Amino acid sequence: MSSAQHPRAAPAPNGRGVSWARQTPQCYGGPGEQSPDCFTTNLIPWECPPNVMILATERLLLREFTAHDCHAVLAYQSDPRYLRYAPWTYRLRENVARLVQDFIDWQDELPRGKFQLAIALRTNHQVIGTCGIRMATGHAQQAELGYELHPDYWGQGYATEAARSLLAFGFQTLSLQRVWAQCVAENTASIRVLERLGMGQERRLRQHAWMQNRWWDMVVYAMNRTEWQERTEIVE
Repeated sequence: MSSAQHPRAAPAPNGRGVSWARQTPQCYGGPGEQSPDCFTTNLIPWECPPNVMILATERLLLREFTAHDCHAVLAYQSDPRYLRYAPWTYRLRENVARLVQDFIDWQDELPRGKFQLAIALRTNHQVIGTCGIRMATGHAQQAELGYELHPDYWGQGYATEAARSLLAFGFQTLSLQRVWAQCVAENTASIRVLERLGMGQERRLRQHAWMQNRWWDMVVYAMNRTEWQERTEIVE
């Protein structure tokens, strides 16, 4: 798969290699300096503030959420194709507003353990989904990877591209030992993404999740630091 850029970290006071001011090589700005770029969230121009975390890939920008992103998230989380494997059968604006506010609140946690980023197209800055890597605590050595995408953009490699960048961030910048992901066993498209990333299935949890008035099997995929390093060397 493609050229997700591997972020390198500035020195950090917490010893994990990442500045909790959300500073990476793809984070624009310094004191008093404005970003050279501009994002569109719900058709509202948004100037990138200094020291906001942005991971850039070949086709995508993964950046922090703002309150203006609620409309874009609601648009795809209300789509019947998305709802097929979702824990809910419909979405209300207030539900999505609370979810996005959680993502925003995580940005200020110290030490930071949850990084949930909006997926935006580089061409027009349209938000098409979200991806994240979450640790139980800011000092944990393993984290959960997750992603979701507007159904109109399925099948184009965007989920793999975004998730690959988050994996690099997790292993390189956060110095994680293991990253894992869990999805519905019937969601073969999501499983293909995990397999393209080089993650291997660890176990199948039978009738593990109760959603939409039925029990669902879940599968757990994972990758450790050594596996990621070996795979990165082969790709490069």
